[in-house]
Amino acid sequence: MLKIKKCSTCKTGTASPNLPSEKTVQERVPSHGDLENIRLELSKITKQISSLPQLIASVQTIQADLSDLKVMKSEMMDVKNSLNHVHTSVEGLTKKLTEIDREIQSLQKTKDDVVRVENRLENLEAAVRDNQQRSRLNNIETKGVPVTSSENLFTIISIIGSKIGYEVPKEQINYVARVPQRNNKNSKNIIVSLHTRYLRDNFIAAAKKCKSLTAADLGFSSDGSLTEGIYRRAGSSVVLTELLARFRRDAWSVQLVSIPRTMSPGCSSDSSVICANVSCYKIAIKHLYLP
Repeated sequence: MLKIKKCSTCKTGTASPNLPSEKTVQERVPSHGDLENIRLELSKITKQISSLPQLIASVQTIQADLSDLKVMKSEMMDVKNSLNHVHTSVEGLTKKLTEIDREIQSLQKTKDDVVRVENRLENLEAAVRDNQQRSRLNNIETKGVPVTSSENLFTIISIIGSKIGYEVPKEQINYVARVPQRNNKNSKNIIVSLHTRYLRDNFIAAAKKCKSLTAADLGFSSDGSLTEGIYRRAGSSVVLTELLARFRRDAWSVQLVSIPRTMSPGCSSDSSVICANVSCYKIAIKHLYLP
């Protein structure tokens, strides 16, 4: 037979302190109001839980936006760096433009100096041409005198002067030389430069009066006429040469004639004669039609 062993409390018949009393049990049973409150709270929690997926989606959207913002921030940093580089480049270009502007101003000053120098050079060249042309106004050119190896040009000029009846003292001769011709290198004319124009004009006038003088009269074997080749030489001035060449090209007959000093250009009585003043040397160009 099974025996039940009792504890000391049960043996004494006292109540156990751990067991709740009936009153306590009744107090612990929730009332109807408490249950309603609990139901409402559960309903709120249920609603909150039902909106949780939307919150999660919103959070994910915010995270995506934040990721895009990070990318945009990185791109903005790149743009900022590019702008800084552009700013640096612009500053460098500005400095270069400033230097170029200074160089342009310096070049402009140099250009002005060059223009002044060119003008001065042109004036000097014109003065040199005038001086050269003026120095050639006293020249006489003689053609038809044969060239010999042992000739004395001063003696030849003296003989020509005695033959035409107008001797020029040696002291009045600046220089005398032979000049080769462009078309004939073997034929060299004699150029005589006198100290005054009066001697030149008188010498030429005397030569024109003596039409029978030949090279044989000077002791040469040739009998060509000399007086037809004695004339006033205008010289090789560039301006005069170009002017004469242009008139010859346009079928003008060019003839050097004596014009009084008081006569101004264009004052000739002959309408077919045009007077011009080229480097202080007056010439008359008579127009003749050349077929």
